[in-house]
Amino acid sequence: MTAVSKQPRLVARVPEEIHTLVATAAKVSGLNPTQFIIQSVTEAARRVISESRSIELSTQDAECIAALLVNPGKPNDSLMDAAKRYKDKGAYGRELHHNGTHKKA
Repeated sequence: MTAVSKQPRLVARVPEEIHTLVATAAKVSGLNPTQFIIQSVTEAARRVISESRSIELSTQDAECIAALLVNPGKPNDSLMDAAKRYKDKGAYGRELHHNGTHKKA
């Protein structure tokens, strides 16, 4: 006698209209109703979880950014060096003369 794998079951009672709708959609999709339901529910569950995480992360990120804007940290040496290089080369990456005009490349 072979052991039967016991998988969790999802059971739902639905109105006849929904049953017919699911059966028709499954047939059009080339699936049986169980396959169609599993595929549809899995896609919906993943989408809901993904959207939930995106909103949660967006809120956390916004709070972090707001906190940094209110209380920015002291610039480190790397940032100060980058700012100096930017100032020395100007906004377009070309070096500036001491009078503020761009040197020819």
